[in-house]
Amino acid sequence: MALLIGAVAAGRLVGRIGTRPFAVVGLALVAIGNALLIGVSAGGNVYAEALPGVTVFALGGGPLFVCATTSALGRIGLHEVGLVSGIVNTFNQLGAAICVAVASTVAAPS
Repeated sequence: MALLIGAVAAGRLVGRIGTRPFAVVGLALVAIGNALLIGVSAGGNVYAEALPGVTVFALGGGPLFVCATTSALGRIGLHEVGLVSGIVNTFNQLGAAICVAVASTVAAPS
């Protein structure tokens, strides 16, 4: 839900404010969310420990998707929209997959 709220807010305001401020705020929220997730213990309460970090992370992630798409599609011709949109979405998914792979490798006990 937080991802949706952030994305909708950014979608409505990015035309007036610009992509750069939303990208900065989004990255800051993602960093804060990650910082909140550092202290999560294996046997702790998921709602008390993980939910705040995940919510803040998602609240910042939504605007980042909007900013990436808006920035990529903002200065191209109509004949390139499909290609560029596909590239942006591919790299969003690829980046998320690589991030999960690296994070799980680092977090796994050796």
